Amino acid sequence: MGELVVADVFGPFDLISDRAHQLYADGDPAAAVRACDEALPLVRAAGDVATERFLCYSRGVSLRELGRYAEVVAQSQELLVLAADDPLWRAKALALLAEASAVLGSTSTALDHVAEGLDLVDAGPGGYNRLSARMALAITLEALSLHGSAEEVFLDLLDPREPYREFVLEEACALRAAWAAGAGLLGEDAEAGRHHLAVAERALGLRRAAEAAGDAHAVVRADVYLALALQSFGDDDAAWSLVGDPGVLDVLSPAGTDRLVALVVRGRALLRRGDTVGARPLLERAVELGRRSRRDVWRWAAVEALADLDVVEHGDHPAVSRYREHVRGLLRRLRRDSAGRAAELVSRRRVRQLEDERDGVHRAALTDPLTGLGNRRALLQVLETAPELLGAVFVDVDHFKDVNDRFSHDAGDRVLVRVAEMLVTACRSSELVVRYGGDEFVVLVVDEPSVAEAIAHRVLEAVRAHDWEQIAPGLRVTVSVGVEAGAAVASALSSADSALYAAKRGGRDRIVVAAPGGTPSPDRGELPGPRGVRLPPPTASTDDAPRTGP
Repeated sequence: MGELVVADVFGPFDLISDRAHQLYADGDPAAAVRACDEALPLVRAAGDVATERFLCYSRGVSLRELGRYAEVVAQSQELLVLAADDPLWRAKALALLAEASAVLGSTSTALDHVAEGLDLVDAGPGGYNRLSARMALAITLEALSLHGSAEEVFLDLLDPREPYREFVLEEACALRAAWAAGAGLLGEDAEAGRHHLAVAERALGLRRAAEAAGDAHAVVRADVYLALALQSFGDDDAAWSLVGDPGVLDVLSPAGTDRLVALVVRGRALLRRGDTVGARPLLERAVELGRRSRRDVWRWAAVEALADLDVVEHGDHPAVSRYREHVRGLLRRLRRDSAGRAAELVSRRRVRQLEDERDGVHRAALTDPLTGLGNRRALLQVLETAPELLGAVFVDVDHFKDVNDRFSHDAGDRVLVRVAEMLVTACRSSELVVRYGGDEFVVLVVDEPSVAEAIAHRVLEAVRAHDWEQIAPGLRVTVSVGVEAGAAVASALSSADSALYAAKRGGRDRIVVAAPGGTPSPDRGELPGPRGVRLPPPTASTDDAPRTGP
């Protein structure tokens, strides 16, 4: 039997998630939700987290297409838990959550989610998942009527070198189509024409890509957007030839933008042919679908077409002009709101950037630049809030001055970095590991002080087993370790320090555990610390600065 190889971000049960996503892509989000619900127990039982993420995301976007936004929020939050260790999956979950939050009235929260998602994507690694996350955020930006911001993302994604161009083109068509519809309703014919040209170009590209891939449904969706552009240019016959067949609607998503566009284009075409009876139900369905899916621009476009139909059937009426002005007022307000959202999004991203810079400066102040460990300042911060009982491990590299003198300061630096790595490996994430002085390290054990001795043994054995000649021929490194396995916060460090000096006096390359009630070493002074903690000074022959050369 061959080996099962998991490639990239996809799990061993990825074919199951492919089926669910295809149902969504083929315009049947309800079936996609059912497929996800059937598959999730299996992949969870198998422990296939990668496929579980894809299923949860497919379920979320399908629920969005169905207009079930409260369920989208719940699904997004579940995905956030699954994405705890993956920033790109977190960005995708935030994109879904942002759109649902905006629809449910929390625009400010939505902008926070989008700002974080964009920052995560900008800093994330390349590959499929980054493309997918950027697509998700572009779709959310469009849903928030941030057309310019969404277009910037799409322009990057439309690079011919990017994979999955077919999917990008389809969403890019939807963006420009909505942009064009809004401009048309405002009477901005030149701008609407410019957007419709972009729609036509992208629709033709989508059609070519879909034909090459043998995707008949995507060909139909491309024709819908191409028909919209052709109709805007006054070629109703060409538009009708693409969407006139009633069967076109059968392959479009029940709640997708493509269906809305097809309903509006077909309704307008029938109206212009004088078939008001055929046009009315199509336009009324578009109004209802636009209302349910919160795609207001298309809802207003359908209502305007219905107003034209009423004029044909009943004659002109002052209410029609009042209606048109009312819609234009709503659109202008939407545009102002969108401009405000765009500015707020830029502001929030800038605030996040400044906070990251501030946090970076703060982290730098608490970090030893050579080893990447915490420094004495970090130790003092933890001691401020530490519980009353602590464990501590003091580690000192034996004869470190000889290492520098015989093998170079560069070799000494590499020794310190390697010892730091061993300390981190020997500890859990709850333990604080710091470079205390030049060749001294401290491990502070907060949760279970008694494990300090076990950590010390792991470190000593790791140092003994390591091939130090990888750094320099003839190099041998040992460490002395002092341990306090549980003492009051005020004396834990000085007690471990006393044990360290006992280890050095006893011949080095060994561990000494402080006796209960141990006292500070008489030949090492004390420094003042928080909460009465006695802080022994670092070794007099070394300092906190990294050694960066001979």
